[in-house]
Amino acid sequence: MTDQLTAQAADFQGIATLFAGVEDMFLNLERDHKNFRKFWAPDIATPVYIAEEHKEIITDWASLESYFEAAAKVLGAVVCKYDLKAVVPIQADLVTACGQMEWQAAIRPEVDRLGGYVRFVAVLRRSGGGWGLVSYVEAPLAPIIYLGELYKLVAKVSPLT
Repeated sequence: MTDQLTAQAADFQGIATLFAGVEDMFLNLERDHKNFRKFWAPDIATPVYIAEEHKEIITDWASLESYFEAAAKVLGAVVCKYDLKAVVPIQADLVTACGQMEWQAAIRPEVDRLGGYVRFVAVLRRSGGGWGLVSYVEAPLAPIIYLGELYKLVAKVSPLT
């Protein structure tokens, strides 16, 4: 049992490290967006990528590359923080990971930052080089819950005292 727990902890840490790399890529998106593929499993033919702000479901490499190129042109940098909550095995070397992500970005030509919170779920495959994404989906909170969280945030940031 201890070996299994150690392996699960190592898997969790390896996947958390992958998402830390994604955070770094977004921080330097204008320069590093071309490196997005290094976070994906090398042997998949069809990625699945569903971003909260993008209407289309992306299921091919050319569209995913276009998505990152367009984002790099208007954003330059995105500060995001992934909070990995769970890694659940599906089968040997295949897991589902889920958690929350907070992001902030300035959309050109504006200078004011925008930000938000999403939940994410991803399927990852382990290969010789470590963990890589197979699919990635962002899920925003329902508007009623999201607005409630924003009201709480404003109250914390701007107390009336």
